[in-house]
Amino acid sequence: MNEYVNKTINYAFWVKTLTEEAKQFILAGYTKANREELIRVATKKKVLPVVGKLMMELDIDRDLWEGHYRSFKDRNTRVTELVADVFAAFQSNGITRICAFENYGAMLAAGTDIALYSSGDVDLYAEVDQKEAIIRVMDTFGYKPTMDAINKRNIMTEFLKDDGIIHINVAWKPLRRFSLPFKAQTAKYFQWNDMGYYQNTFIRVPSPETLLYLCFLRIAVHGYSRSPDIRLYIDTFNASYNQPNWNQVIEWAKRDGVYTKFATVAAIAHDLIGLDVPNTVLSFAQKDKFTQRILEITYDFKGHTLKYDPSGVSLLKVEAASDNRGVIGEVFSMLFPPKEWVKEYYQNENENMMTAYRRYYNRLL
Repeated sequence: MNEYVNKTINYAFWVKTLTEEAKQFILAGYTKANREELIRVATKKKVLPVVGKLMMELDIDRDLWEGHYRSFKDRNTRVTELVADVFAAFQSNGITRICAFENYGAMLAAGTDIALYSSGDVDLYAEVDQKEAIIRVMDTFGYKPTMDAINKRNIMTEFLKDDGIIHINVAWKPLRRFSLPFKAQTAKYFQWNDMGYYQNTFIRVPSPETLLYLCFLRIAVHGYSRSPDIRLYIDTFNASYNQPNWNQVIEWAKRDGVYTKFATVAAIAHDLIGLDVPNTVLSFAQKDKFTQRILEITYDFKGHTLKYDPSGVSLLKVEAASDNRGVIGEVFSMLFPPKEWVKEYYQNENENMMTAYRRYYNRLL
C-alpha cells in the first residue's frame, strides 16, 4: 500500500477535525494512479463508503465518490429494514434474548451514518437455548443455517439466502476464538433487562459498556492490526458515542485478566483515530512492558498507522504479550490448552477427546 493510500484511509477514520495539513496532503496527491489504487485498496478493505464520505466533504471528484457512498447507503437502508423485520418476528415468537452487537450493534447504538457500514454480514448474539426457534424464524425469511462444524458445536451459525441482501450470523458465544483460549467470559455482560432498542424497532442493542468492552476485545482477538484492521477501530468510536462508564469497563478488563489487551487497543485507537480515552488507561499503556511489546510490532506512532498483518514469530510475540507472558509460556499454552475449552470448541457429539485434540492440533498447524 503506497503512502498516499494508507494516509488517506487513516484520515477517513479520524473522528476529530482534520488539520489543514492533512487536507492539503489528500488534495495534492489525488492523481489518477492514486485514485485507482485508493479505490482498489478501499474496496479490498471494505472501507469504500468511509473514504467516499471523506472525499465528498473535501469536494474531490464528487460524482465518483458520492456514487460509492450512495450505493452503500441504499444497501444498508434495506439491510436495516430486513433486520428490523427479523427482530419483530423474534419478538412475536417470544425470542427476546437476542441482540445486534460487534460493529453492526455499535453503529446502530451510536446512530452514526448508516452508509458507513461496509461489512458483508450482520452479527447478532443470542443465548443458545433459543437456537431452534431462531432457525425457524430465519427460515420464514428464506435464510438457511450453514451445516458446518461450527454450527454443530453451538459456537456460531451463519444464515445464508441465495439472493439475500447480506449474510446474518448468530453467535452463541461472543468473541469466539478457535486457535487459542480466551479468558474473558463475555456472555455475562449481556444484561437483557438493561438493553435498549434501535429507534422505533425491536432491534435490541447492548449497554454502551458492553459494546465498548466487546469492541475493544474483538480488536485484540484480531491481533490489533490484522484484518479487518482499521475498520475495527471505528467501532470503538461508535461504542463510546453514548458515553459509557469507562471505570466500569476498566474494572471488567482487570477482573477478566485482559487489561493489557484493553490498554493496547486504547493506545492505538487514541493515536490512530483520535478516540478520547481516560488518561489512566493511556498511562498504563505507556508503562506496561507487555503493552509496549505489542505496540512495537503492531503500531507506528511516528507514522500514525497500523503495521499490517504481523505473522509467524511476530504474531506469536503479540499473542504472548497479550497474555502477559513470554513466547515459551505461550507455546506451552498452545500445546496444552484447557480440556474444557477443547471439548467446547472441538469435540463433536459422541466423539472421544483424542479426536477433539487431534482436530485442534490440525487447525493449529
